[in-house]
Amino acid sequence: MHGSGYNLYNQMQHRANQEAQDCLLRAAEALSGSAESVLIADYGSSASANSALLLAPVVQCLAAKQVSITVAHVDLPENDWQGLQEATQSREGTYLQMAPDVNSQACAQSFYSQCFPAASVSLAWSAPCITSLTSSAGVGDQWQ
Repeated sequence: MHGSGYNLYNQMQHRANQEAQDCLLRAAEALSGSAESVLIADYGSSASANSALLLAPVVQCLAAKQVSITVAHVDLPENDWQGLQEATQSREGTYLQMAPDVNSQACAQSFYSQCFPAASVSLAWSAPCITSLTSSAGVGDQWQ
């Protein structure tokens, strides 16, 4: 996908990120203060240009809780992993620069399979799935 303009032309995901940010921030704020570490899953991350912007304030909120934070970007093996590296590690102001104990990892597999051990993901986001929805899930403020 490198150089194909995926992030430039996928405005639906960008709009979904903007709408989801408040929900994710509320979920981050609600996480137990007793947690020592937090795993955030970015399912279907592509090069993470959209989700890196979404996750920055979420990471900032969690960093204030003084927990270890790992953001795991999940996408297919043929993903533009170099573009993801650039979006998350090389650009100024990324979530990796917000606190000393923030890490990222890549998971090269379909997000339709189990990517992490049971009950290990604290927060998750998947913008790509919205392009496949035929109707709204209708959960509104009933996040959890």
